[in-house]
Amino acid sequence: YLLAARLVTRMRLAAIMPLLDAIKSRDEGKTSDRLMELLVSIGADAGPYSATRMRTAPAALQRDCLVALGRLERVPAGMDPGAYLMHPEPMVRREAVRLFLKVPETREQTIIAALSDPDDRTVFQALSAVQDGCSDEGVAIIRQRVDDDELDPSLRALGIRMVGGSRRDGATREWLLRRAVGRTKWLRR
Repeated sequence: YLLAARLVTRMRLAAIMPLLDAIKSRDEGKTSDRLMELLVSIGADAGPYSATRMRTAPAALQRDCLVALGRLERVPAGMDPGAYLMHPEPMVRREAVRLFLKVPETREQTIIAALSDPDDRTVFQALSAVQDGCSDEGVAIIRQRVDDDELDPSLRALGIRMVGGSRRDGATREWLLRRAVGRTKWLRR
């Protein structure tokens, strides 16, 4: 590790591709984590190389690269979140949500994708992100998922709380009352 660290210090940008190759060839673990730390130590200049390389990488490496990109000062310009937010592996989608929520230009797209995600942990990330308010499209997705009973009960409760905190129009008030009254037998009498 110390030798690799010295090489990275000297080579800087020239060390990025060999580092990515080494990370790809290693299983997850301490060695891979240390190599990823070295990649991050290069700084924001490592971002575009990592973003380009991760497009064709296995899911575990894509996740690790998304984590590394999240530790950099900025996300590489022009990086499209779509492929990662719709990735077949939940671990990649969760890291993509974590990363792209930090970018103002991709935040809304990320929230909408995460609210629609089949993975409960990804939905939780989105619901946590919309605590200060949500777009009309986001509110509609939350309401649909709560109505369809496809969320875990704790996520349903959080979703109802988010909808209640986001708007005060008549339709939302009525929807919230149906959620509160419709599920309780003693209030139906």
